[in-house]
Amino acid sequence: SATSLEINNDVKIKLHDRADRLIGAVIMTNFLVMCMDADYRANGGSSPMWVEVTMQACLVFYILELACRVRWQGKAVLCLPAQILDLLIITSGILEQLIHILVEVDEEGA
Repeated sequence: SATSLEINNDVKIKLHDRADRLIGAVIMTNFLVMCMDADYRANGGSSPMWVEVTMQACLVFYILELACRVRWQGKAVLCLPAQILDLLIITSGILEQLIHILVEVDEEGA
């Protein structure tokens, strides 16, 4: 019926709005933590563990968000320019983590 359709659309809009707010909060947190990481490294130090963990948690969130979008919207979601940019950012984050692991292993072996 029209009433149930209106209720369903209201629920979808509210959930979508909440998801957008959550994603925005994660992006802002990631940005701030990346700036802090850059400051620590620019001063010749290393980042505190909580900075590293927060950045990794943000990357995991981005991976899960992309997986959910692909699951619910299909492969067509990857044809949009913004989604391709998201995929490139996620891929570069994963490569950064792999390089970080390889450098640590190499330093331990040297």
